[in-house]
Amino acid sequence: MVNPIYIKQETIKQLQTLFHQNKSLPSIQLHQFFTTKEYTKIKHLLKRAKFKHIKKPLLHSYSQASIPTEFNTYISEIKKIISVIIHKKINKTTCFFQQFHHKDYTLLNDKNIEP
Repeated sequence: MVNPIYIKQETIKQLQTLFHQNKSLPSIQLHQFFTTKEYTKIKHLLKRAKFKHIKKPLLHSYSQASIPTEFNTYISEIKKIISVIIHKKINKTTCFFQQFHHKDYTLLNDKNIEP
């Protein structure tokens, strides 16, 4: 399901190092995270999703859709790898698809603390 390179111990150690290098905003990009076959399945799930536009002018404007139950295995794989990289256990999370079009946005705000 996940690209086998991301399961290797040496890759995980490199990702951990890269993630923690930037102290002010730790981040990394995981390219080709899923195998081509799984990526095709994910695209199919996204095409079937029913998006609804949500707008709060001072915070965000985008479309959102519920995640189908078929996607739960992907979420568990993603959470497992992320928790290893960031050295924190990821507990219960609320997941959904977000879709951004022209003039959509999301703003970061220190007063709006995300869980």
